[in-house]
Amino acid sequence: MNERDRIYNTTLTSIRALMGLLRKTHNNTQLDNTRPTMSTLQELVVAALTCPGFSEAQKYIVVANLHQSGNGSVANSRGMNFRFGGTHKFASDWPFEGLAMQPGVDETVVEYIAALIHAATVHAPAPTLAELHAYRAAAMQQSLFGMLDIDYTGAKTMADVGRIELRTIKSLLSRVLPRAGDDEAQAEVHSTSSSSAYGSPDYGRGSRYR
Repeated sequence: MNERDRIYNTTLTSIRALMGLLRKTHNNTQLDNTRPTMSTLQELVVAALTCPGFSEAQKYIVVANLHQSGNGSVANSRGMNFRFGGTHKFASDWPFEGLAMQPGVDETVVEYIAALIHAATVHAPAPTLAELHAYRAAAMQQSLFGMLDIDYTGAKTMADVGRIELRTIKSLLSRVLPRAGDDEAQAEVHSTSSSSAYGSPDYGRGSRYR
């Protein structure tokens, strides 16, 4: 991820520098083919917001910078045959470095999964006092996804990052979602307990004739 972050930081710096240059030359009506134009900015933004290696949160920062500089229209992919990352309503809270929200996915599904992750990390099990202090310091308690903290130890590629994130999600969901095997086991225990308490049908009939 370090190499990815360096590439991203270079890209973001280039976008900011380009926006600054375009702002300075905005009122310059003299034609100069050697100077960058809004088309140059558009191409760089498209590359950044469609790059599969950049996280949703990183793309959101690009979008936020565009809006702050008055270039928000460049972050609109309407009319194009692809969608930009970092523009959906979860982007600012997106906690994953490798996983992204697929275009066209129902937002209510994402909200539901986020709520489950929030419940798993905030309510069950309860975090220790030290964890709470650490989370508050990082302002993670305000996240839609709760106090999600992913350990990327051992990840060497973005593929490794994605696998770790998927494994973490499955582990968290298992805390709050009952498994089919658990339901069957509980039903069996309940059935056994009922038989022990009230006797089996055969035992009951036998006792009546004694």
